[in-house]
Amino acid sequence: MQKSIVALSLALCAGSLFAADVPGPAYYLKVLVDSKNIYTMQTGPVANPASLINCPATDERPRASSDAMSAKGHFAAANAHADAGRAQEAREELVKALVADPSLGSALSALEKSPAAYGVKPLVRHPFDPPQGLVGNRKSDVIELSTGVDGAWLSYGICKAVWLYEPDYRKKHGAAKDEWTVGEESACITNELRGDLNSTRTKLEEKTKGQVKQEEVDAALPEPIRHVREVSEKKLLDGYVLFEVLGQRCPAAVAALDDNGRAELERYIRAYVVVPLSSDSH
Repeated sequence: MQKSIVALSLALCAGSLFAADVPGPAYYLKVLVDSKNIYTMQTGPVANPASLINCPATDERPRASSDAMSAKGHFAAANAHADAGRAQEAREELVKALVADPSLGSALSALEKSPAAYGVKPLVRHPFDPPQGLVGNRKSDVIELSTGVDGAWLSYGICKAVWLYEPDYRKKHGAAKDEWTVGEESACITNELRGDLNSTRTKLEEKTKGQVKQEEVDAALPEPIRHVREVSEKKLLDGYVLFEVLGQRCPAAVAALDDNGRAELERYIRAYVVVPLSSDSH
């Protein structure tokens, strides 16, 4: 990796509002620089992109649960309650439906188009969709990386490269080879947040010729990173990843979540997806 690019990247990623023991952009860049692999960096998409999310393998066995109803069954029950004017019961069935299948289109569409029927706020989605071509497939020991336009996705991409191609790092964090985990995605989304916080502050200070307040930086963050900032503060990042990433791209894998994973998913759904009109949760 060219030293000039590394210097530019480190300057972009310098500084942090996070705990010192949480890896940040500069840490991941150092892993790449010290690696036996050869990482090259470019602004445009890589020619042969690697898959950044490989859905976890599932054995398709039914999930052990006291509630055997399907997601569609819960949604049907929600509509029956709503038709009978039982909004609270309808909301509970909606939550159960989306915990069972966060990608259930009929439920998501109803929350966006007909929220009043369930006594909830209109659903506002915050999908996390990085551009294609951030990290390339390995060719010998050479791996291409893309910064995205104006370095917008640098922090996410370098984190993904470390998780993909640095086996010692994966081993240290208890991840099997080629196995995507919620922990990995949360780490890389957090890294993107850190990079965006730093780069946004730098841009604002250059524009105003002075220091800016943290709330000004937060307000200037692009979506969905502004939402990521909010859910991170509320300790709901894993739930966000389970709903907007795993739940939308690998819905079959949701059935394999343990009780803790289901609880995190449900917490996020109650805070940001099925939100009563009287709630002030966000």
